[in-house]
Amino acid sequence: MSIIQRIKNVYGDLTETNSKEWSKRKYEFYLLFSELTDEELPWNHKLWIERIEPVIDKIILQSPEYKNTGVRVLEYQKQANSEYYKELKLGRIRWNPESHKKWTIKKDSEIKFKHLELWTPIWTKCEKSNSAPDVFITICNEDDLVSERHLQFNVFTVLAIATDLNFDNSNIITELSEKLNAKKTVKNIRKWTEGKSDKNKNWKFYNWIQDTFSNGIYKGKNLHSFNFEEIEFEPYWETVNEKNNAERTTKDKKHRTDLQPESSSDSGKSAK
Repeated sequence: MSIIQRIKNVYGDLTETNSKEWSKRKYEFYLLFSELTDEELPWNHKLWIERIEPVIDKIILQSPEYKNTGVRVLEYQKQANSEYYKELKLGRIRWNPESHKKWTIKKDSEIKFKHLELWTPIWTKCEKSNSAPDVFITICNEDDLVSERHLQFNVFTVLAIATDLNFDNSNIITELSEKLNAKKTVKNIRKWTEGKSDKNKNWKFYNWIQDTFSNGIYKGKNLHSFNFEEIEFEPYWETVNEKNNAERTTKDKKHRTDLQPESSSDSGKSAK
């Protein structure tokens, strides 16, 4: 190998490393809005194992850091003889069957799921290397434990996949949207540390990707304060999956039929 080629290789490695810094790395940035029944909620153990985990697994398998995936989950458990809940201590959670069993919720449980956060690689490795993750996912339960607000969607999913992974995710995103029964999935390209600017000043993403929630990103208000059909997604977002009301009704009926228990002994209402 010539000296010139060696210099090019070294320079290329340095450029690739620097491109993964928090402020430089670009992502395919997705938001998924789902409206689900109790039986369809993705944190239900059986549903997670059979429908959701296999699709997410396809996404993070794109990363050479797959085995270093880390997961954080926030859940609450009702205190004995009380109407109050306390945070459930789950310990270390990774991306494996044992950990899935630890945090997913069985039927008739009083545990309440609030939020899941997945990093590939795990956040501690990102911090040490000063590199943004290859893949980041959050799944949030929009149903508050206390308030009785009207929800436009009850599961909010954020997905970020580094563009330098150079993988066509379109089919996987469609599959995930279907598995999560999302009524709308939107996408744009942004950096980890800040979202792209919106000339119409409707959408604002000043915070890092891991700080994306349903409150404050649209016209400075909570998305649930708007009629969902009246939210202006385009041109800021590209819609990659959408159901109209008629499609939603038809597909929801089929989806719920598919989720019916195999026997009467497996019936019962799932916990949120």
